[in-house]
Amino acid sequence: MKILKEVKNLHTFGFKFDINTFQPIKNDFPKPEGGLWAIEEENVKNKDSILELFTNQKVGFKFDLLDARILVIEFYEEVYDLFEESEDYILDNTLNFERIAKDYDAIVISNYAAEVLSDPFGFEEKIDFGLDDLISEDIPVIEVPYLDFGSVIVFNPDKIKNVRNLEVN
Repeated sequence: MKILKEVKNLHTFGFKFDINTFQPIKNDFPKPEGGLWAIEEENVKNKDSILELFTNQKVGFKFDLLDARILVIEFYEEVYDLFEESEDYILDNTLNFERIAKDYDAIVISNYAAEVLSDPFGFEEKIDFGLDDLISEDIPVIEVPYLDFGSVIVFNPDKIKNVRNLEVN
């Protein structure tokens, strides 16, 4: 788990940027609502399934997060580091996005972490550790269903800079 101050060239699709429509993140199951969901440029270029999801969206925008406090989760195990930092970051066996948003401006979840978080039991055979190594009666299995690929979730719209509106032809 690491903390970054900036992430550049983020993409979102389906609408043009309007800070006035930004809604605070709300915990909801199976996936939180609000915030601004984006993907890193490398995922746009490398992941056909992401491009397919957004091909029908004719507008979008590219932006940077600058001078921010950005939580990065690259590996599933790091979710448990977050749990150790504060048990409040976990709520009902999933990430407590509302609580995380109080301490961070955004969260970056890698493709790998997203894949495991979306189905930790189904993925257990493919990882180099067992969930039993991480969990106990006091530590839950943490999952975020429907997190299909790496995502950036922006909690603080004031950190969104250098917005470039896009039109897909």
